[in-house]
Amino acid sequence: MQILPLMKTLLAAFTFLFFLTCNTYIGKDFNINILSKSKKFTQRDTLKFNLTNKKGHLLDSVTFTLDGKMIKSEAPLKSFPLGYHKLEAMIYVAGNVFKLEDQITILSSTAPKLYQYQIINEFPHDKTAYTQGLEFYKDTLYESTGLRGKSNIRKVNFITGEVYKQIPLDKVYFGEGITFLNHKLYQLTWKGSIGFQYDPASFKMERSFSFSIKVKKDGGCVMTENICINRMEPKKYGN
Repeated sequence: MQILPLMKTLLAAFTFLFFLTCNTYIGKDFNINILSKSKKFTQRDTLKFNLTNKKGHLLDSVTFTLDGKMIKSEAPLKSFPLGYHKLEAMIYVAGNVFKLEDQITILSSTAPKLYQYQIINEFPHDKTAYTQGLEFYKDTLYESTGLRGKSNIRKVNFITGEVYKQIPLDKVYFGEGITFLNHKLYQLTWKGSIGFQYDPASFKMERSFSFSIKVKKDGGCVMTENICINRMEPKKYGN
């Protein structure tokens, strides 16, 4: 007597798997076909594409979006910024929805200028220094180096390469960029969320401070123009 319910359950399961498999194969019958030799465009271009329906399935509807904005199969790109953009197609067929994705790149229509340079001088430098920050303060070059166990800050004679003075960081820290603000030297660390304030003349560490801003995904920090310092705690630094 229990065989019949079991057979019904198995039949329902097989039916479900059959339709699931069929739907999976149906989804493979569609493709976004970008009508261009390249997927790179400029803002002057018009993106042209179509939907390939290999087996001629009867569609309920199809919608296309570029970065979430509804578009037609011929879309002017002048309103889209430079960079990468996601092209999506939502296909409605036989009560199911299939999503296709592709990507295009919008480049500037202005060709970059090719600049030339000339080396006018060369100066010696410590080849073992894993340089992370360089900045002139008054007439002296200050340098911050990285690598755990080898990080330090130093004053350097940039003409001869002589290291006037240097102090190491604790081996748990990986030294990063440096900058000067209000006659104080600031140094950040990589992934440590800890920074240090020094007296530039004596290299005495006056205090440490924590920060939580995410400057770059890899933990690096741009120290130019006090960007990090200003974004962390502007009131504490006299800005």
